[in-house]
Amino acid sequence: MDELLASVYEIEAPNNGRIFAVHRNLKDVVTIMGSVRGGWELLPRNKEDVAVLCVSLLDTGTKTRSKEALRNEIAERGATLRFSSSSTRTYFTATCLPNDVPFILERITDRLQNTVFTQKELDISRTNIISRIKNTDSDTGTQAEIALSRMLYDHSHPNYSDTNAERLMNLAAVTLKDVQEFQKNLGQSGLIIALVGDIDPKKAASAALKSFSTLRVGTTSRPTIHTNTKVQKAQTARIVIPEKAAIDVRMGISLPIRYGDSDFFPMVLCASLLGGSFSSYLMDTLRERDGLTYHIQASLAGTSIQKDGYFIIDTSFAPALYERGVAATLLETKKFLAKGLTAKALEMKKNELVGRYVMSMSTTYGLATRLTTVAEREQPISEIAAYNRYIRAVTHKDLLRAAKRISVDSLSIASAGTFE
Repeated sequence: MDELLASVYEIEAPNNGRIFAVHRNLKDVVTIMGSVRGGWELLPRNKEDVAVLCVSLLDTGTKTRSKEALRNEIAERGATLRFSSSSTRTYFTATCLPNDVPFILERITDRLQNTVFTQKELDISRTNIISRIKNTDSDTGTQAEIALSRMLYDHSHPNYSDTNAERLMNLAAVTLKDVQEFQKNLGQSGLIIALVGDIDPKKAASAALKSFSTLRVGTTSRPTIHTNTKVQKAQTARIVIPEKAAIDVRMGISLPIRYGDSDFFPMVLCASLLGGSFSSYLMDTLRERDGLTYHIQASLAGTSIQKDGYFIIDTSFAPALYERGVAATLLETKKFLAKGLTAKALEMKKNELVGRYVMSMSTTYGLATRLTTVAEREQPISEIAAYNRYIRAVTHKDLLRAAKRISVDSLSIASAGTFE
């Protein structure tokens, strides 16, 4: 890990930006990943889809290039470039050949600042997004997740989800001016970018600094700290979707735990022991022993530096096995949290998570992801290596303390599918 850290070249960019570049011995492979400040958190809740629409339109033409020209010049180089958004940031991810790094960087900044939005393209994009949303009306997993989020969180929390009907209404109200105004938020401020692969780190970082220095400043707004105010109590929701072979089930409880809190890593280990892999307890019992489900997973989700998350069990059952499956999941979860968290199991799980973490950085994409994640948390690069130390430091006492925060009797249950 020390060798990896020594290979990371980092420079500062204007307006609190950070640029990372790392050489990797993968011939002709370069991954570029990064983000700038500006997400739907800057908007009223009923306007959040303005950010989604803005990002979806970043390949529809700029002041100097048509949509066709933008797409062709990327494709003919065998490169890729895509944009996405979150509550706080607008992201970009690209792959290219080493010689095309300056070209891709220039195209990223050009689209962020110079995209020309038209009513025609806005309407096309809106129609496409509406179609995708409507398709999830019959997606049992999506509908169960939406229902669970609304039971666990207050309306102002980022982990709370609008219904499909609410999103369609909000999308219909987005105007061209809304999108044009939101674009002004996208600039240099808080730039994070990682370039990993067959590159000269100093030259690549210099090219990134030069390209992004041409952008406006953009929003300087800092991410808001969110704390859930909804009292947790067991609730149930059943979403009936006809002609489905399986019922998707989401069981969860909101926890006042953010990334880095004292119980964060113990809770990660607790959830992973319960249902984090094919060797986990719930897989051994409900799938291998009882044959009730094909998949079942437990995790700590929805956490960040800025927001608290939730414990969730994600599974599915055939309609005929639904009632039995839900009851068995609750029973086995309660049994495991009471007696199954042994010191021996903890040490085995530590080895698994540490190994998986190290392997995740063996690709250019994986390493770029880790670099940008650390930067979003405003941490030094040394935190990449610290993950293993944090996992190793969790004691059996820490694990048992974290487990007590999961009240199985308070789990809310959202299910979607065809019920008998």
